[in-house]
Amino acid sequence: MTFSRVSPFSQTPTILFLLIALLNSSATLAGEVVRHELASGAVAIVKHGRSLGLEVSPPRGRAAQPFLKRYLAIESGWSAYALRSSKAFVPFERLKQTVQRDVLLGVYPNDAVTAEGWIHTVQDDRETLSTISAWLTGAVSNYRAIMRHGQNNMDSFNLRTGQRFVIPIGLLRTAMRTPTPGRTVPLVSTQVNGGGSKVLSYGSDSKGKYAAYKLRKGENLFTSVVARFTDFRDTPNVRDACRLIEKRNRIRDAKDMKIGQEIRIPLNLLADRYLPKGTTGRVNYEAAIQATQVAKSVRRNKRVPLSRRAASTKVVILDPGHGGNDVGASHPKSGLYEDEINYDIVCRTRKLLEEAGIKVYMTLIDRNQGLQPVKSVAYRVDRKEELTTNPPYKNDKATPIGVYLRWMRTNKIYQEELNKGTRPEDIIFISVHTDSIMNSSVRGSMIYVPDAVLRRKSEAGTRAIYARYEEGRNYNRYSATIAETVRDESMSRAFAEVMLEELGNKRIKRHDRGDPIRSKIRRSPTSVFVPAVLRYNKVPTKVLIETANLVNATDRKWVADPWWRQQFSLAISDAVKRNFGMNQRTTLAMAD
Repeated sequence: MTFSRVSPFSQTPTILFLLIALLNSSATLAGEVVRHELASGAVAIVKHGRSLGLEVSPPRGRAAQPFLKRYLAIESGWSAYALRSSKAFVPFERLKQTVQRDVLLGVYPNDAVTAEGWIHTVQDDRETLSTISAWLTGAVSNYRAIMRHGQNNMDSFNLRTGQRFVIPIGLLRTAMRTPTPGRTVPLVSTQVNGGGSKVLSYGSDSKGKYAAYKLRKGENLFTSVVARFTDFRDTPNVRDACRLIEKRNRIRDAKDMKIGQEIRIPLNLLADRYLPKGTTGRVNYEAAIQATQVAKSVRRNKRVPLSRRAASTKVVILDPGHGGNDVGASHPKSGLYEDEINYDIVCRTRKLLEEAGIKVYMTLIDRNQGLQPVKSVAYRVDRKEELTTNPPYKNDKATPIGVYLRWMRTNKIYQEELNKGTRPEDIIFISVHTDSIMNSSVRGSMIYVPDAVLRRKSEAGTRAIYARYEEGRNYNRYSATIAETVRDESMSRAFAEVMLEELGNKRIKRHDRGDPIRSKIRRSPTSVFVPAVLRYNKVPTKVLIETANLVNATDRKWVADPWWRQQFSLAISDAVKRNFGMNQRTTLAMAD
């Protein structure tokens, strides 16, 4: 993949690439903080590829005012920094745009601006496309336009050190468009990190067909192979997958692997998006993505006129995962229990949605707590939650009964709303969960949507216990046509993409070790499934959100913070309102 512009160094691309790689590696190794002096007393700083700003050492006395005004977007705020100790940090968003440009060019010495746009070279694997988009274009949501840009042709927003891409000139903020004639235009000599053959090669040997991946510096079998290229999630299944790959590649010690070592992954372990082009799974995945784009286009082109919006009921069904005797994932030492976290986020979301005039149902309620959010940073196990079935079901330990009653309850609400005249596209189902992924380095939110191919044509809950509940007697049967399952996946993916954008707007960490939107969970090479609350759910737009990973210390810190849980709820609320074509109120957060 190359840019159309020809570099004057095109005769020596290998040398130039090695020089840039050395610069990148040295910057990353030096405490993972890049510093560049812009002027005396002003140092540009980027940490871990995400925290960006200017460290200032203002002079004393009257000289402090003009010194600080030179850099601050709101000049009247100069005194806040003058009163601090000898050094103060000014966040990127509080700087003048011209200063912001100087900061970016200072900490990214391999970047350049041409008539085509800003060419960025990734210096740290922890950089995110959404963050780069926010810095250079002023909007997180522009990351999709960057991905689709013809010269980039990216199919994943995960970034790798040494990767280069262009932010088109038309997307750049005004101050970012000024060319840098004194800088060498970087060559695009590294491949984009994405699906299919761009990072994987395919072949076969005596053990069967495989996809091959070569390990890079700092990568390991779990996070760089299993978590990234497969749909395994639950700890026992992940361990089994690691063992299968270790056995196939004769790996004696997964902790002692070399840079450049080729890992052969059996094709029957791969997520559909990483299968070879033309295979059934890959074709189905690409068809789902194409259908999603159609669904988004239809939604944009069929906005409800303002005169009709008030009369058109909007409905959200919120499903707090687990509850009662089923606490879900937990970290008892921190006082964190999944069902309590889920319930608090749902209560906060409910309040925000109702304030916006949206009708909200909940599949589960805590009779002790009621519907009010809590300010807890640690919880005690509360087993008082029960499903809102008729009569209420006291949720037992993790069994299919509670899960089945949830989709029956949801289908009852859906049918009753349709009978009242609510349109199917004006109803959304959201199930909120918190993950427990075995590797402590994995962070962030992930969203599941219903896979059109894996959903059964029909299902019935026939156990005698279901007959004790109205939902189990009258809504215990599910059926759907192929057209309906395709519609459901496309509408759900479209909403999931909006949800991811809103999480990015709130600066909430999204899963970046593989696809953050998934349609299935794999148990073994031959066993894959869709969560039952999505599989037998008749609501066309439905998602299951994994908010964070309780095994990761940073994620635990955030989910314990009531402020963070409110930001997450704001992201859900804003995504819902955008999906319904309503005016949204975005609150900028600084979570990471």
